[in-house]
Amino acid sequence: MVRVPVGVGPKMPQIVVLFGATGDLAHKKLLPGLFHLASAGFISKCRIIGVSLDAIDTEKFRALARSAAFEHEEHHPRKEAWLAFEATLEYVPISAGPAALKAAVDRAETAFSEHAQLIHYLSVPPNAALSAIEMLSEAQLAGGSRVIMEKPFGTDLKSAQALNDELHAHWDESQIYRVDHYLGLSTVLNIFGLRFTNRMLESVLLAAGERALAVGNVGVSVIDAVTDPRPYDVLAVEASSYQLHWSSTIRPAAGVLLNLAPDHLDWHGSMDEYAQAKTAVHL
Repeated sequence: MVRVPVGVGPKMPQIVVLFGATGDLAHKKLLPGLFHLASAGFISKCRIIGVSLDAIDTEKFRALARSAAFEHEEHHPRKEAWLAFEATLEYVPISAGPAALKAAVDRAETAFSEHAQLIHYLSVPPNAALSAIEMLSEAQLAGGSRVIMEKPFGTDLKSAQALNDELHAHWDESQIYRVDHYLGLSTVLNIFGLRFTNRMLESVLLAAGERALAVGNVGVSVIDAVTDPRPYDVLAVEASSYQLHWSSTIRPAAGVLLNLAPDHLDWHGSMDEYAQAKTAVHL
């Protein structure tokens, strides 16, 4: 693995409080990604504090993190870097409370001789986001920190607004990052096929002489398409499982289920609920 040149990356130590540390996203993406960044030299100094509902200790969390980092042979970073990274990991179960989390952050800060940047990564489903923010507030860990929120942001407009209000009660907008981790999903998972199928379908329909347009997550927005003064013959719509979960009126002339893989389970709750959302289209 190529190391990052000296001077590239954060200039100060990083302390990451990772909520949802034993969840699906952390296992597949976040822990392997953090290991890769640390072992490549991009984050030269860091401490990572895992927080989750699971009643495990730090040693068990380190074992879970190691399993996540080395699960896929083709993505193996240098194994000799593991022990150094492992030493940066600590775990606090949510049941231990805000005081235990504050103590863990204090220990992480004393490991550095300079000021460290505190980052809270909330890899939790929407219904757990407010309780995570409350725990950070009670632990007095919001001030001066940054917070990263995973998509989806709330479950509807009202809950999203309530979550936004709660965030702004503790952080300035410049300290809040709302992200979709799949923006950087590896092409080996066929992200181009997944996200651009409606573009390909649009091309096929245009070649067949139809007035067609790709809309949805990739392409023009649906509202712009349906309000176009010149009606379209066909709309090629790409919709996510989140959108389908809240939809009851989509009735396409034809539909295709592109994949049904065990992702987004933290949000949907189970594979059955995820499958139900994916198949919510009424043909």
